[in-house]
Amino acid sequence: MAKKTDAAESKKTETETKGIDGRTVMKRADRAFKLKEPWDPLLREMFELTMAARNPYDPNKTGATSMSRQFDSTAPTSLFKATNRIFSEMTPADQNWIGLDIGPVLLPRMNELQQQQMRKILSQMVQVAEVVFDGGNFINAQWECFLEMLGGIMGCMLVLEDGDDIEPVSFQCVSQSEVALEIDGRGRKRGVYRKRKGVKVREITEMWDDAELPKELKDKLRTSGANQEDPEIDLMESTYWLKGGGWAYCIHWRKGSSDEPVQLVYREYNECPWIIYQWSRIPGSPYGPGPGILLLPAIRMVNKVREMVIMNAALALAGMYLGRDDGVLNIDNIQIMQGGIVPVASTGGTIGASLVPLETGRNFEIGHFVLTEEQEIIRRGLFDNGLPDPKDGVRSPTEIIERVRELAQDVGGAIGRITRQLVELVARVMGILQRRGLVPGVNIDQFTFKVQIKSPLARAQQLQEVQTILQWYQMLQSLGGPAFAAVFANIEAVAVLISTRMGIPHQVQRDTADKEAMQQQIGQIIAAQQMAQPAAANLAA
Repeated sequence: MAKKTDAAESKKTETETKGIDGRTVMKRADRAFKLKEPWDPLLREMFELTMAARNPYDPNKTGATSMSRQFDSTAPTSLFKATNRIFSEMTPADQNWIGLDIGPVLLPRMNELQQQQMRKILSQMVQVAEVVFDGGNFINAQWECFLEMLGGIMGCMLVLEDGDDIEPVSFQCVSQSEVALEIDGRGRKRGVYRKRKGVKVREITEMWDDAELPKELKDKLRTSGANQEDPEIDLMESTYWLKGGGWAYCIHWRKGSSDEPVQLVYREYNECPWIIYQWSRIPGSPYGPGPGILLLPAIRMVNKVREMVIMNAALALAGMYLGRDDGVLNIDNIQIMQGGIVPVASTGGTIGASLVPLETGRNFEIGHFVLTEEQEIIRRGLFDNGLPDPKDGVRSPTEIIERVRELAQDVGGAIGRITRQLVELVARVMGILQRRGLVPGVNIDQFTFKVQIKSPLARAQQLQEVQTILQWYQMLQSLGGPAFAAVFANIEAVAVLISTRMGIPHQVQRDTADKEAMQQQIGQIIAAQQMAQPAAANLAA
């Protein structure tokens, strides 16, 4: 169950003694951001070439920024398509993609009736969680996180408890430009730090109802009149692992590098409030490149070639000219550009004409060839290899199935990491709902009770196990017939496993009592048929 200090317990005199001291927290945060600095130039360039209108590294964040370096739309289009595809395959909107089940430690200790009763309770918990995921801002935040992950090195989602029972959970996608990670010697996540710049003082208590402002900040609010701008400060939002278990979440205000940081908020949670989606991880580093970073050389090439093609096209259309300085043509009044004049001593022949066209390179074939090849590399790297154009001919069902299977193979490792983060996301939401009394309190630790991800792509991988079981059962039947297969295969257990892997709701499955009643009815029907066969034989004789 998630735990958070009450507002009455968040006073400054008490929060100063909780968790790690402020200077230590700020030092750990500074080290984390220092470790991330080598990635910043790559991320800045990636945003400039693919998502310039949403570049978080641009100092002007008031609106759309300049797209002066972005000449080709292949990478942005494929990046958005890949985001839509991963989102629809992992967390489809208005669909049931999560589940809860009994864990491997608890399952052997429960009989079948207890298992069915517990699964009904878990199913009701899932229904409450689905309302949370379908409402609020989860869909937008999740989509933004996947876009950041594919185009950069990570997608960061902050999941906090809201004060409203209608929307008890707040989902926020935080730009990776503001976040730095910390890992321990074994590569485990042990800290998440966020620089929050330009936070209005009056909004601090609105965002954190248990925040306690020091006297200096209260004075800033009192001195700011109605005609003055709201005072703004920079905050450090820190989340770190506690040695005794759980996570500490705190907000610090540091007036200067030499000042003692002031702790405004301190909370403790059993689950980490940060969900960090990563496409890959480099050993020994908290980060790893996403598909966009890996494709950055091709993206650079495509943009540069496209820029040169555009310039060449402008020269081909407008042309350039040679102007002879003969006292008639005033070169100073003409600019050298598309349609401009280049001053020369002679334009040809003995004297030459006063103005003649300048031959320029107009061969677009090489540029077109390079563009086509590099664009195909970008599309394949971002899984933009959907169904071909219908004009190219009808494709067979086998080719379509192979394309889907190829996607599952290409993103297999990354999907495993994303699935793990989705498990943490569901556990975090369940912790908040349990604390608010909206669902029963169960220990979701993947041992006692476990989270199941039933998204289309995850389910497709689970169906491979079902296919293997069915092939095994068919082979038993081919060896010795149905009776021989029934000796080795527990049909009821097979049916339950298939239902679980396919994500069949328990409402459409019969419970133990119904199954026993149906078995009795089937037994009675078989017995009646067996008794009727001798009677029919006697009548025939």
